[in-house]
Amino acid sequence: MPLEEQNISDRTALAHGRASLAPQANSFPERGHRMELIVGAWLATALAGLLALLFYSSTPGQPSKAPAHWPASSRLSHKGSKATLVLVAHPHCSCTRASLAELARLMRRVGDYARGYVLMVRPQNFTKGWSRTDLWDQAASIAGVEVIDDQGGAEARRFGVHTSGATLLYSAHGSLLFQGGITPSRGHEGDSFGKTRIVEMLEQGRTLRSLGDVFGCALDERYAAEFILRALRLSHRGGRHAESRMFQ
Repeated sequence: MPLEEQNISDRTALAHGRASLAPQANSFPERGHRMELIVGAWLATALAGLLALLFYSSTPGQPSKAPAHWPASSRLSHKGSKATLVLVAHPHCSCTRASLAELARLMRRVGDYARGYVLMVRPQNFTKGWSRTDLWDQAASIAGVEVIDDQGGAEARRFGVHTSGATLLYSAHGSLLFQGGITPSRGHEGDSFGKTRIVEMLEQGRTLRSLGDVFGCALDERYAAEFILRALRLSHRGGRHAESRMFQ
């Protein structure tokens, strides 16, 4: 092959080689962009999961609507010189374990001023064995507390309670002093507004009626659905707020 033709052929091959390399060079930014999208989607999913858990644990249940005075139809006794604490529990609600732990701490401190009841709510057509869970045993181990099998939730309705862990404090004269929860969030032990307020009322004689948030499982399916929808709405709002801040 003549030298001139060979040089032309070499230059042509070199040009084709450069052209074939160009798309490969441009593919690196595309791969990087796809990786950013994948990582961003993963982070958004993880953030949504964390926010859902956060709002689930911090979203209060349906508040109690307790009567201002001790219900005359209740089979629980409140006679005597002591105040009465009533905690309503779902025997299969794991969140209530923390409420019972706080009730035990509370009774150790204010047991000289109050008697306690734990109402274990049992559906009407279920046998007594359904209520005899480890939560029943935990409640029964608390000094100064009597555990009551509340068949059909009759007592819970008399006291206007819809959420497991709801705690009511009535004075020795039968006046409502407090209604709410005694945990800081769902399934978590620790100091809370409710427990602090009950201690103040019993030890310092404060009588200003108070209302606090209660964290626990719904005792009624209607309120369970409402709670789930409320928690989802809050987590969605929080997720959008966090996402907007992340990408600012």
